[in-house]
Amino acid sequence: GNGCRSVVACRARKDQKAQLLTLIKQNAGGNCCCLAIGDGANDVAMIRAGHVGVGVIGKEGMQAVNNADFAIGQFRFLRGLLLVHGRYNYRRFSTFIYYMFYKNICNVLVQYLYSLLAMASGDRIFLTIYVELYNLAYTA
Repeated sequence: GNGCRSVVACRARKDQKAQLLTLIKQNAGGNCCCLAIGDGANDVAMIRAGHVGVGVIGKEGMQAVNNADFAIGQFRFLRGLLLVHGRYNYRRFSTFIYYMFYKNICNVLVQYLYSLLAMASGDRIFLTIYVELYNLAYTA
């Protein structure tokens, strides 16, 4: 469409900032993520309205940092937060997903092979409680 890829608001009241983020979230569709960056008490509503909130530690106090998802010391650290931390988080999550598939395939494969060995008699290799606790306790 004719939409823009980013919005920068300055010299706005604190309620206008939050309303702007809410409006963007409602009309942008499901494939957007709103990042709110603020450094003072007047940015708290905006930070809470965004999907991800970043508080900058500054002279205006710690209200923005206390209500944010991430806290940075200066605006120049924002690049590292977005590019480095975001990439590392994506890689960790991908490795976690691979591990979940691996351990569940191993679990099901053992039960399947045992059912072939037992000639589909209906016997169980594990007690039901072990199968239920496998994901919860052993591999969590």
